Amino acid sequence: MKSAVLKNLVWLFGERVALTLLVFLSNVYVIRYLGAERFGELALFQVYLALTLVSTEFGLRRVFLALGRARAIRLVLSATVRIKAFLGVGLAVVLLIAIVFLRARAEYYLLVGVVLFAPLEAYVYHFEARLQNDLLARIRISLAIVFAAVRVGLCLAGAGVPVIAATYVLPAMLLGLSCRVLVRRHALPALPAAASGRGATIRAHVLRRSSYLFASALLVQLHGRADQLLLNAFAGTGELGLYAGAYKFLEQMLMIPVILNGVLLPAMSRWNEGRTSEGLEQAYFVTFLIALGLAVVVGLGAKPIVGVVLGPGFEASAGILEILALGIPGLFLASVSGLYYSLHGLEHLGFIRNLAGVVTGVLLGLILIPRYGAIGAAWSMVGSYTFTAFGVEWVSSRFRRNVQLKARAFASIFSLRSYWALIALVGRQSGPR
Repeated sequence: MKSAVLKNLVWLFGERVALTLLVFLSNVYVIRYLGAERFGELALFQVYLALTLVSTEFGLRRVFLALGRARAIRLVLSATVRIKAFLGVGLAVVLLIAIVFLRARAEYYLLVGVVLFAPLEAYVYHFEARLQNDLLARIRISLAIVFAAVRVGLCLAGAGVPVIAATYVLPAMLLGLSCRVLVRRHALPALPAAASGRGATIRAHVLRRSSYLFASALLVQLHGRADQLLLNAFAGTGELGLYAGAYKFLEQMLMIPVILNGVLLPAMSRWNEGRTSEGLEQAYFVTFLIALGLAVVVGLGAKPIVGVVLGPGFEASAGILEILALGIPGLFLASVSGLYYSLHGLEHLGFIRNLAGVVTGVLLGLILIPRYGAIGAAWSMVGSYTFTAFGVEWVSSRFRRNVQLKARAFASIFSLRSYWALIALVGRQSGPR
């Protein structure tokens, strides 16, 4: 029988390749159609969309992936839906008041819809936890094809930023709705007798574990978006459009560590300590290989890539992309190494690490962006993510174990034995059990 972990990795990477091409091609058309100034407006909306999406997650995804294959999965799912619904109502009200008070552009009202549909996202977690990513891949690719075509059609029709913005919001809503329909068609496992009447206890447990994860996830998004928010504040949407055009290349690649996290967390949460450490080291090793390879390709090919893809008006984005490429290893390792904290129940330490990264990013941004604009934003991103991935954890002995795993993984790049070990591990995962 094929390994479920390997199968899901194959499906998710295949999905990511397809989605990356579809979304990126439609994004290129949008960027060329809007130009730097108006694309800056859309990019700013996408920053707030990303912050809204992570806010509506409330840190529940990682908790669900760790618990979602338990026998009492019905209770875990129900608890997650109820928590998201309860917290979502309050967030929707706060968001609506802020939009009205600040007289935000029309597209920002779409964010309220994202919040109201957030409880349906729990059903996406359900399929992820059960390692049914092949099904999710088919749904996501179908939605990507439809909305990529719609996006291009709207550009041809002369649509404005608010209408185009809707095409980035609707896929997430429809994915949750689709998963809800599928769950209703297939009955969930019956509750064990001992689990009946424990709904309140499970909700409390899920909420308690998710609190640090929520704060940490929000910090991660703020870390990833602080450069763009500060750049918009100091230099305006035109400069932001040039920076966002370059950052779009990295944005697609960032789904690689997200895929690794989504597949490895539910699988490794049931491993013993020794096997977990071995798995983390292998995950870091693979992440280093992928990140360093991409950094070289993107860094050396920045000028022709930007020239061919983004076209006239975005020449300055090439220099920005060359700098951003240096941050790919830090970006990838900062994301994947977060597995360590979830697997060992150290979410509070993960929060501290991410807080240090945000503070570093904001301080560097405040120093560099007012003077150097988009170039300064790129260097602030590179510096803060490199510090988060490789510097913060040296400060305290409580982080030291994760540092050692990453150090060994990096050293393994220069050892042929490590590549043979990786091949053997894949062979064991894909062979009969």
